[in-house]
Order: sequence, then C-alpha cells, then structure tokens
Amino acid sequence: MKYTASLLSLLIMIVFLLGCSLLEEDVVDSSGLEKVQRIDISSAENPEEVLYVIDHPDEVKSFVKGLFVHKWIISEVPARHHSKQYIYSLYQGETVTLGDTFSTINGAGVIAVITSYNGSPYVQFEKNKHSLTFKIPKEAAGNLSKLIK
Repeated sequence: MKYTASLLSLLIMIVFLLGCSLLEEDVVDSSGLEKVQRIDISSAENPEEVLYVIDHPDEVKSFVKGLFVHKWIISEVPARHHSKQYIYSLYQGETVTLGDTFSTINGAGVIAVITSYNGSPYVQFEKNKHSLTFKIPKEAAGNLSKLIK
C-alpha cells in the first residue's frame, strides 16, 4: 500500500511538472512564424519599393514576438479603416533537402504577408494563399507603426 501511494504521488508530480513546463513554452513558436529570417517593409502605395529590411536574427525575433499573435482576434476591418499603410513580407530560407547542393539553393521565399491599416489596430494576414483579417492589440499596432518612423 505504501509503495502504491508513493508511486501514485510520484506520477502526479511528474504530470504536474510536465504540464507546467508546457505552459512556459514561447507563445511565438505556436504561431508558425518562428522560421522567419527576413522581413521587408514597403508602403501599400508602392509595394515594389522596400522601405526597410529587418534581417538580423535578434531583430526578427523581437519583431515576431512584438506582434503578440496569440492575442489576435479574427475580425472585419471597419469601413473607416480601409486605408492600407504598410506591407510586411516575411521570408524564410529555403529548406535544404537530401541531394541538394549549395548551388541549387535559391534563397529566401515569402511565407506570409502582413498588411497594416493606417491608424488602425487591424491587419490582413496572408499565408498559403489564404487571407484573414485580425484585430490586433494596441501594443502590436504600435510596434508595427514605429518601425518606419
């Protein structure tokens, strides 16, 4: 009986500790954006002209973390917020597969595009040919707008 009680309490502690460690995982990793390696920022009026590039790993990680993706809420953009402001193109390096040589690696490819709206906490998020509109936290909207200023 004593052995069974000890085993049961040990099992409960293991489950508890594993559950707590799962809660401590970085929320950004669940968004699918942890593979971003470069971000090109351009104006919605002239998307071909890149205004700013974020390519340092620490800056990219800070940008993705500052989006607070886990707090985004699917929403429609109100009519008064239809003026698009900036386009953020998120790039990931090509995955090297078995049999690829250095000369066959093409470089970075766009994995997602975020479009912000002028003076608004709304973004359009495009990934894998799907587009959704989200209301984002004010901190995230502030982080997006302060990059260019």
